[in-house]
Amino acid sequence: MTTEFILAEALKKMMALQPLEQITVKALVEKCDITRPTFYYHFHDIYDLLAWIFLNEKIEGIDKAASWQEAILKIGRYCVTNRSLVRQTHESAGRDLLIEFLNNNLYAFHLRAIETIDVQKRIDIDDRKRLALFYSAALNAVLLDWIRSNMKEPLLAITERLSPLVGNYLEPLIKEQIYENV
Repeated sequence: MTTEFILAEALKKMMALQPLEQITVKALVEKCDITRPTFYYHFHDIYDLLAWIFLNEKIEGIDKAASWQEAILKIGRYCVTNRSLVRQTHESAGRDLLIEFLNNNLYAFHLRAIETIDVQKRIDIDDRKRLALFYSAALNAVLLDWIRSNMKEPLLAITERLSPLVGNYLEPLIKEQIYENV
């Protein structure tokens, strides 16, 4: 196990017990039984460690999600499993790290989905990126609202409520050529 991983796991455990802003490098290194210089060799501060966590976390099955509903549910499962990490980060100065993590996963999902649907490559890469960015931001807003509400409502209920509104938005857009260069 690497030092980074040990520190990351310890930070996650500490975040289950206290707000991120109250966690000090001193307390973290004591928990890990390492020295402060060792911490600072790897990270500038607690937020740098938090950034490392989100750069290295993986959402199980997101790369195999076949629909936006499935992608949202997989991300939701990650959020529930890592509730303390997600909630504490959302309520801290590190909020942007969480937003970027969620958005990156949604963006990658959308790029894969567009590539799967647009087999004839009618949409150039820049426009694919724009579409992925747009829809990722929309679904990320839904996820952040759900996180803000302390993940109370089952995410499945939210996706079912959104389905009539959102539907299968990418396939008609691409296959029926509704989308033309923006």
